[in-house]
Amino acid sequence: MTIIYISLLSLIVSNVSSKSTGIFSFISAVVIAIIFQPLKNKVQLYVDKKFFRVNYDCKRALNSLLSSIQNFIR
Repeated sequence: MTIIYISLLSLIVSNVSSKSTGIFSFISAVVIAIIFQPLKNKVQLYVDKKFFRVNYDCKRALNSLLSSIQNFIR
């Protein structure tokens, strides 16, 4: 499906780009970024699951660090 979108976008841009290149280059970059955002999210989720299997609770980790620092100071 993404290949179809990219093909259509390249066809539109090539037909219109002879008129004003800058605006259509910007618009095509934004459209491509929007199209690939779901793919990026899926890849990021896969990488996070594969390499970062342990979930951390930030508040608990911060409280533990603060209590360790307080105990060290005392």
